[in-house]
Amino acid sequence: MIELFKLVGIIVIILILLIRKWELWLVLLIASAATGILFLMKPFPFLMVFWGTIYDKLTIKLLIIVFSVLLLGSLMKEGGILGILDRGISSIVKNKFFQLSIPPALIGLLPMPGGALVSAPVVESSSRDIDLTPEQLTYINFWYRHIWEYFWPIYPGLIVASFIIKIPVRTLSLHQWIFSPLAMFSGLLPILSLGIHKKSNRKSKENKIKGLSLIFLGFLPIIIIILLYMVLKVDITISIFSTTIATLIFLSLLKKVKLKKIFKGLNYKSLLVIFTVLLFKNVLNKSGGLEAVGRLGITSIGIIIILYVFPFITGFLTGVNQAYVAVSFPLLLPFIHSGPQYYILNIIEIAYISGFAGVLLSPVHLCLVLSKEYYGAEFPGVYRYLLPPVLIIIFGTIILGISTFL
Repeated sequence: MIELFKLVGIIVIILILLIRKWELWLVLLIASAATGILFLMKPFPFLMVFWGTIYDKLTIKLLIIVFSVLLLGSLMKEGGILGILDRGISSIVKNKFFQLSIPPALIGLLPMPGGALVSAPVVESSSRDIDLTPEQLTYINFWYRHIWEYFWPIYPGLIVASFIIKIPVRTLSLHQWIFSPLAMFSGLLPILSLGIHKKSNRKSKENKIKGLSLIFLGFLPIIIIILLYMVLKVDITISIFSTTIATLIFLSLLKKVKLKKIFKGLNYKSLLVIFTVLLFKNVLNKSGGLEAVGRLGITSIGIIIILYVFPFITGFLTGVNQAYVAVSFPLLLPFIHSGPQYYILNIIEIAYISGFAGVLLSPVHLCLVLSKEYYGAEFPGVYRYLLPPVLIIIFGTIILGISTFL
């Protein structure tokens, strides 16, 4: 029982620091130290875990993946690849709703901080002949920007989850894909009455054949990653890193990007977050904290807290996928070492989707804040549209939980 109180204390520390808007990497570092102290871990073993995490092949691979994803997103934006994509979409798509939803959805295939800001001007341009409020535009741009994160294998949140629980990203993706079509259709409900299903009058200078070629070129880096990883079974680290380097070399030779600007603009704190994620997991494991989690999960209330409440709250407070994965997924480890594969994957899926529901509603979610500011929207009006589809997603996790545990 005392161990459980210690665990609750660590969770409270994490939540308090997140509420106070401390940097996530620092919160996880403090949580790691607090875990070691509360579970009476001696200094030398703690330092051994610290150094072991630094030199672990798992840490190195994950840092390479996240860095590559961040760099690729910056290259595609600054190199004009996303602009080519917009031209291709406008020449092919004539339906107003699809002109509004496809750009953020396509750009959503590329993980990048604040990516909704990239698609916001495209959505605004496509809505010129439609009477939509700033809140409606914010909702459409934000929601369809995030319909892929439930399963898309190059999103850092899913990759971090894979590395923590030691289950291949491909396996998680294939198990969780159903929530993406659910998000697509549930996202339609708040906007069915807006009258944006008609044919658009927006004209394009490109014909359809050229438009298709532009879309292909705009998505070529993503297509290469998919082919390497999903089809040819090349390691995810090699697939993403090699594609990023090839894109960098290609754009540099064409003088489309300035390397100094590209590297200066990267969010290097994300790499610190990744390291502290793995450190927290390793300390929790070596200190005996995970054994306390296993005892907590014996009760129905404990299971609900670990799988639903804690991931949701962490996602809501941070607005970052990696955050709720980092904090809550180490707590899942006692539950995934035994049992049928469907049971283990369902547990992971419930926690992942619950946390992401919190991220979607978070007022500090960068994409939501940037979209809101870009269109001049107000939060109450945005939440009016955002809440119904999120509730549908949450209901989906409840159904999944009932089918898993009953």
